[in-house]
Amino acid sequence: MELSLFLVAFALFLSPVIGGLDPDIQCINGIQTALSQLTFEDLDPTDYYGSRCTLGLFLTSFWACAKVFCTEKEIDAGTKLWGGYCTEYGMVELVPYSEVLPLLTEEYLAALPVVSYEDIDPTKLWNTSVMLSESLYHTGARTTVRFQLMDEWRDGYTKDL
Repeated sequence: MELSLFLVAFALFLSPVIGGLDPDIQCINGIQTALSQLTFEDLDPTDYYGSRCTLGLFLTSFWACAKVFCTEKEIDAGTKLWGGYCTEYGMVELVPYSEVLPLLTEEYLAALPVVSYEDIDPTKLWNTSVMLSESLYHTGARTTVRFQLMDEWRDGYTKDL
């Protein structure tokens, strides 16, 4: 019984890798998912990608969180994914991490307000860049993994219909 529970847990742990998910994109995906729950004052509601892929409070928060939570490999993989969305859907180029990196000093990062799940409020307008709390970042990352797994499972079940 213990061995079968171990095998099930191990399979679930490996399922993103086995299922074809690139684990290196999950860091950037998690940050984007969590930050998308906040409303920044400089976002244009009619231009989703344009206002998230170019310089502004969202993008500075995005890269600040990437510096704290992601490895270089995860930043590279996530940049390719998110940059592709910016180009394909927003018809804009993602401002690269390297361009924002000089701003992201230890002092700057330490001064950013830290937002947690309790701070998510659709009526709150953020007028500064922010840093995600570790728990909010992890919630965003887990959400994207589960969403992608649901898509794969759905596609697996419906492709034969």
